[in-house]
Amino acid sequence: MKKLSLMIGAILLGTTAFGAQLQLNAGVEPWRQVGNTKYDTGYSLGAEVLFNAENHPFDYGIGTEWKSNFKGGDSNSTDEIKDIVPIYLTGKYHFMNDAFYGVGRAGWSFVGKNRTDDGMYLGAGLGKDFGPLTVETLYETIDLQGKSKLYDGNNAGMVSIKVGYIFGENTRVKLAKEAAMQAEIAKQEYIKQQKAEAEAALLNKLETKVVVEDNYKVNQLEAENLDMNKIDFLVANVENRQGTIYVDGYTDNRGSKKVNDKLSLERAEKVAKVIEGKLTTENVAVKAEGKGATNFLNNNATKEERALNRRVEVYFQANN
Repeated sequence: MKKLSLMIGAILLGTTAFGAQLQLNAGVEPWRQVGNTKYDTGYSLGAEVLFNAENHPFDYGIGTEWKSNFKGGDSNSTDEIKDIVPIYLTGKYHFMNDAFYGVGRAGWSFVGKNRTDDGMYLGAGLGKDFGPLTVETLYETIDLQGKSKLYDGNNAGMVSIKVGYIFGENTRVKLAKEAAMQAEIAKQEYIKQQKAEAEAALLNKLETKVVVEDNYKVNQLEAENLDMNKIDFLVANVENRQGTIYVDGYTDNRGSKKVNDKLSLERAEKVAKVIEGKLTTENVAVKAEGKGATNFLNNNATKEERALNRRVEVYFQANN
């Protein structure tokens, strides 16, 4: 346990210094065997420092683990393997949209006080993340005479189930969150820009003269076409503003100036009353003007053209 404490201390220091993730593990080993000798269920405690590849679903790092003594054995063996502490490099590759990951370990195992029992340590298996929690199933093997040969037949094998808890945020997740945040900021900026452009277009539309009534009969105040949609649009979009709605009446080129001026004003005043009846604010004034036989839309050459010139136009002018 002293070795494990020193190793975990070094891992904690490395995690703090490099801003990596720290994973603490606790495991059970229901199957343990050395050669033909089977041992009782064992346990393990460990820690890993993990670094995250930014552009690939791969984590890598270093770890250490304490394994409980190999006890029990079969009826023909009284051997007991004590103080097993492997130190290893580890790699984890996530797949299926991070649903699972494959894990591999390779390192060196310190066994007891006699260094002749030290040897290669290998492990491989499958894991799954549940938020900061992890569950791994591994097959592990330790070469008990690794100093004489790289890996010989005298090895301990075990199947383990490990539950871990990860401290610290995964770099890939952090970068993904930052990218999502930047995308959301860009989206909001785009929406803001679109809104500003729409408002600018709306203001331009409000301040542009539009015909709301035309095709008046000769010398009459009643028209065939009254566009209430345009009036409603204008009224709805000036409620929170200050300014004046101008209502201009026109006639065709026939008749005297006196008659046309009076007739165009009356047409404008009638439309102005409709607008005033819809307004709910006192910050917008309505002003009717008779323009008479001016500002023709065409040459007044036909009956239809003259009917189009007999019209009422409206527009909004904001207070400066």
